[in-house]
Amino acid sequence: MSIMISQTARLITVNNATVAGAAGMTLISDGMAVARVRRPGQTTLAIALCALMVLSLAKAMMLLAMGEAFYSAGIAALQAGSVVDHAAASLMQLDAVTTAFVRLLT
Repeated sequence: MSIMISQTARLITVNNATVAGAAGMTLISDGMAVARVRRPGQTTLAIALCALMVLSLAKAMMLLAMGEAFYSAGIAALQAGSVVDHAAASLMQLDAVTTAFVRLLT
């Protein structure tokens, strides 16, 4: 009987830990669920890295679709434009990540 009670208690503890984890909480040693400490800097960094990866992938796909000569001509045309066009040309310059995506996709 004692073995069955301890197994049941262990299953309840595992279940409570699963439910607490799904709710963004963690269980401490006495079984209380407490909120996890959030690190907002990590979320911001993750969003920024995802945005940079999406931009690099988009540049690689445009480069593959347009060809290198036409892509370079488009960047040159943007550099001759206004301040906004010049900023867009700076963002669209080929970098190491974009060339790595191009090699990966070809």
